Amino acid sequence: MGRKFVVLSVLLAIACVVVAGFFLCSKNSVEKMKVASFNMAFCRNTNDLKVWEARKNQIPDLIKSHGFDVCGSQEPYAFQVRWLAERMEGYAFVEELMGDETPEKFKGRSPKHISKDLILPNMNNPIWYKKDRFEVLKSGKFWFSKTPEKPSGGFSENRFDSQRHCTWALFLDKKTGKEFYFFNVHMVCRRKKDDPEQIKGMELLISKIREIAGEGTFFVTGDFNANSNCGSIKIALNSDYLINSRSISQTPPSGPEYSFCGFRGEAKKSSMIDHIFVSKNVKVFDWEIIDDHIGDVYPSDHMPIAATVGIE
Repeated sequence: MGRKFVVLSVLLAIACVVVAGFFLCSKNSVEKMKVASFNMAFCRNTNDLKVWEARKNQIPDLIKSHGFDVCGSQEPYAFQVRWLAERMEGYAFVEELMGDETPEKFKGRSPKHISKDLILPNMNNPIWYKKDRFEVLKSGKFWFSKTPEKPSGGFSENRFDSQRHCTWALFLDKKTGKEFYFFNVHMVCRRKKDDPEQIKGMELLISKIREIAGEGTFFVTGDFNANSNCGSIKIALNSDYLINSRSISQTPPSGPEYSFCGFRGEAKKSSMIDHIFVSKNVKVFDWEIIDDHIGDVYPSDHMPIAATVGIE
């Protein structure tokens, strides 16, 4: 009887340890999700239309095959977004679409006809998300300008490409019950390493994230048109607020060393101009640049970047 009692006591103790360990692990576990940034390239004239027709089917296939949970995309015109939405089963998007340009409107227009009045107001920054896992609690947008609350043309008077904006949303992860903010950005093109327009844009971005998200969890995706040696990115990295997801990945980053490829799959290392920043309580398990393409046809002039992350 004594021996049986000892054995039962040992087994009970082991069971308690196992159960306690299970609940402890469950409590401390981090649910993973994949966030991405993908400049999908606009379609502004007949030349672009030929390229769009050749590449467009690759975009929804890439997003679904790589299992993006939330993806910030930049640049597509409204008609491109609507086309993609019809083929992105299981996904929805956050963005109040801007612009009414369509292929019918520019088919008779010279491919050389480029006007900021036709390009900038038509570019969108939709955030794509898996609608079965995430719920949008609120959303908005602001412009990189002296008047960020309304559509406006940047900090400089005559800057051609300065009407840029950020789309943001507060999401509820229905799987974990956790909330997080997601900011999606398309910054002005760089004219020099320490471009004043980009620097002011980054300062505004950080200020708006602090205002909207505060100490909450956040992700920032975007085409920043700047690499880590540029003034605007240095401001982000030195902010002690925006953390470069690539630099804290638990596994070495994979893929090419550049994100802009010009539809050709090749570029300089200095073309790492797409970034994903995260708040301090985010773990990054892996980070990659995805160079999927079919033959010599690429889905965009940028390659998507993606990170598997978890909120602590």
